[in-house]
Amino acid sequence: MTKEKVIVITDLKSSFIMRR
Repeated sequence: MTKEKVIVITDLKSSFIMRR
């Protein structure tokens, strides 16, 4: 797993949490 992928996944998770 590249760092960029981890950052993208973390960003998606953060957005998902903020939506709820």
